[in-house]
Amino acid sequence: MPAPEPTNSHFADQVVIVTGAGSGIGRATAAAFATAGAHVLGVGRRPDALAGSATQHPAIESFPIDVIQDDAPEAIVQAAFDRWARIDVLVNNAGVFAAMPPAQATATGSLA
Repeated sequence: MPAPEPTNSHFADQVVIVTGAGSGIGRATAAAFATAGAHVLGVGRRPDALAGSATQHPAIESFPIDVIQDDAPEAIVQAAFDRWARIDVLVNNAGVFAAMPPAQATATGSLA
């Protein structure tokens, strides 16, 4: 992959954490921030999917962890601080999709 072009973006050298970075909106968001000059910590449950996201740009580093684990928030923050000594932006995009008829859904999104 060729080296990215230098950028004058206001995201240049910013540190961005993107959860749910293994696919979809999270992957696209991680790539967009990296292209804009940010250092990106891509977070998600699936190591292979995160590795695929990291191939989108050399400024994306993967950090596989399930954000619902009790120690996940501290581990994610520590990973960013270990690499870049700060955090500038958090994109909290992690989520799951459960298709169900609206009549069966509860306020928490589980089946009634």
